[in-house]
Amino acid sequence: MHKAVTNTRGKRDDKDKMCGDHHGDGEVERVTEGVKELAVDDSKDEDETTVDMPDDLLGLISDAHCHATDSMSTTHLILSLTLNKICAMATRLSDQTLVALIAREYPNKVIPAFGYHPYFTHLLYLDEPPSSPHEHYSAILHPPPDESFTALLRSPQPLSAFLTSLRENLEAHPDALVGEIGIDRAFLLPHPLENPTNGRWGKLTKHKVRIEHQLAVLRAQLYIAAEMGRAVSVHSVQSHGVLFEFFRKVFEGHKPPSNRQKKKFRDAPSSNLDPDPEPPYKPPFPTRICLHSFSGSAEQIQQWTKPSIPALVYFSFSTLINARYERFAEVVRAVPGDRVLVESDVHGVGEVEEGVRGAVEVVCRVKGWTLEEGVQRLKRNFEAWSGTAKNSA
Repeated sequence: MHKAVTNTRGKRDDKDKMCGDHHGDGEVERVTEGVKELAVDDSKDEDETTVDMPDDLLGLISDAHCHATDSMSTTHLILSLTLNKICAMATRLSDQTLVALIAREYPNKVIPAFGYHPYFTHLLYLDEPPSSPHEHYSAILHPPPDESFTALLRSPQPLSAFLTSLRENLEAHPDALVGEIGIDRAFLLPHPLENPTNGRWGKLTKHKVRIEHQLAVLRAQLYIAAEMGRAVSVHSVQSHGVLFEFFRKVFEGHKPPSNRQKKKFRDAPSSNLDPDPEPPYKPPFPTRICLHSFSGSAEQIQQWTKPSIPALVYFSFSTLINARYERFAEVVRAVPGDRVLVESDVHGVGEVEEGVRGAVEVVCRVKGWTLEEGVQRLKRNFEAWSGTAKNSA
C-alpha cells in the first residue's frame, strides 16, 4: 500500500523572488516581502516513508508556468528534461520572439505562451499616441513622475501593435496559450539608471502603474484569447478582489457551459475540424483560466469555483512562491482536486525539474494523495486546462 507523500525538499536559500523577476534584460527587479516559512506540518510518524519522485512519474507531469527564455543560455537543457512539457511564458515585447524560437526548436517539450506581463504595461499606450512620453507616463503612473524620471524611460509603444503580434503568434502556434498576463498592485517601478550594472536596474521607486491601465491591457489580451479559444495564465498580486470583480463583470449574463460545450473548448483550437454543424461555444472570455502561483485565500477559491462561474478556473502552485506562505496548506486544501496545477515559475531551465518535483510533492502531501494518485490527477488537470488532452494517448 502506498503512503501519502512527505516532505523531501530542503528550504530554498536564495530563491525568495516573486514571479516576474525578469531582470535578464535589465528591466525589472522584484523584492519579496512578508514571505513566511512553509506552513505544512513536517512532523511525521516514524513509520511514514519519505518518497522521492521517480522519473517515470515525473515524465507524466508538465510545468504550467516557467520563464525559460529569461536565461537563453540554459534552453539547450530542454532536450534533457524528463518532464512531459513546459509552458514557457512571454512577458514583454522583447521575449515574444524568444518564446516562439524555443517552441519551434523543441516542439515536443515546449508549449509557448504569448502575453504582456503587468510589470511592463507602462511601456504601452492604449489609443492615440501621446504628445510626449512624459504625458503618457504622467497619466498612467501614480504618483505622477517628474520629467527627470520619465526622460529615462523608453518611449511607449502602441498596445494595438502588440495585439497584432499576439494574434500572429497564436495563429502560428495552434497549441499556444496566452500568458503571462494579469494585474499587480504591489509592483513598484525600478529606477531606470542610465548605466545598469550586471543587467540589473536601480532601486525601486515609489511609482506604480495605475490599475485601470493594467486592466485595459489585460482585457484586450483576454478578448483575443477568447476569440482564438486559448487558455490563459493570469498573474495577480495584492489584487485578488479587483481581479475577481473584473472577471465577474466579464462573466455577467453568461451561463456555465454544458458538458458538450466544455468538451468543445477543452478541445480548442481544433474544434473547427469537428464535422458537427453546431457552432462552437464562444463566450467573450477565455473558458480555461489558470491563476498562477495563486496567493489568495481559501474563501476566494470558493468564489472562483462556484457552479455559476461560466469558465473552468484552475489554481497553480509553486514551491518558489506559494509553499512558504503561512496559509499555503489551507489554500491548497480548498482547491477542488480537478482544478489544481503545479509549476516551477523559475527563470531559465536549469531548475525547472527541481521546482516541479517540489510542487508535486508538497501538493500531494497537503491533499493526502499518494504520489501515483497525485501525478495522475495533475496530468489530467494540465491536459484539461492547456487543451492538450486531445493529443494525449
